[in-house]
Amino acid sequence: MQDSAKWPYIEAASFCLALAAAVVAPLYVTNWNGEVFARVAQDPLKPKIQLWIFMIGCQGVWWVLCAVYLGWSLKTLAHLTTQLWRHAIQATIPFVVPVIAMLAYFCWARGSARPIPPDRLASCDIHHLPIFALGGIGIATFAIWQIYLIQSLRLEQQRSEGLGPETVKQLLEDRESTTHLLFVAATTLGLGVLATATFRNAVNADKRSDFFPREYVIIYGAQFSLLLVALYLPVQVSLYRCAYELRNKLFNDLALDRDSVDKWCEARRKFDDMMGLDLGVQSLIGAPLITLLPLLTGWIGNLLGKN
Repeated sequence: MQDSAKWPYIEAASFCLALAAAVVAPLYVTNWNGEVFARVAQDPLKPKIQLWIFMIGCQGVWWVLCAVYLGWSLKTLAHLTTQLWRHAIQATIPFVVPVIAMLAYFCWARGSARPIPPDRLASCDIHHLPIFALGGIGIATFAIWQIYLIQSLRLEQQRSEGLGPETVKQLLEDRESTTHLLFVAATTLGLGVLATATFRNAVNADKRSDFFPREYVIIYGAQFSLLLVALYLPVQVSLYRCAYELRNKLFNDLALDRDSVDKWCEARRKFDDMMGLDLGVQSLIGAPLITLLPLLTGWIGNLLGKN
């Protein structure tokens, strides 16, 4: 069966899994406590918990959709090489230190005297929450990992074939794919930060104190944005360098008559716009803005609540 014929079945399965995730994710986080969905009068804490539960369900739906997209993307990349395992190893190397550091920090934070998140929220046992949070981090990591996989495939092709007019199509496709994957990672982390803001309101209402300071929400968003910048910047520099070298090769010859100069300048300007070499507004509202999504959602989520 061709891939195009499979898509209706994949879409139907994705829709069913997304609906299931919207229900299963909140139940898993609350240790299968179905009472969190019930509406109770004169209970100011319950709506705050349900708003947080709603964000958990939204994350579950988004994760399913991202998993389908990332699976399709990886299958597409696998068709471009016969040595996927070698490129996979090369793409994994940049993640060794960040992953070890993140796991060490996670274990250290859980061992503190007043860990965030706490193990209980009102009558709900939420000890599954840290494990659930790792799922979102895993989705984002998988998306960034595919960006490095794309870079490894591109560099190998350039080493074997060199730079030429056919490289233009490849660079445009790589820029588009990496932007999509970066958006998946940033949105996944941003939803997690926004859910953390709603969780903070519920925790503080339950504890009747500033147990969960609002600054932590912004700190989480800033940390994720900084991590995205650190991981994406080398890829962006590589794309920029390749496009710069290709431009110099394609526009090396310049005639002396005025008409030819005008056409040459116009063609070069269009090439710069297309490849993001002009560093104009269009270049700045793409990937750089996407990396700030976790920080922006942290700031927006910080507006929730009074404490």
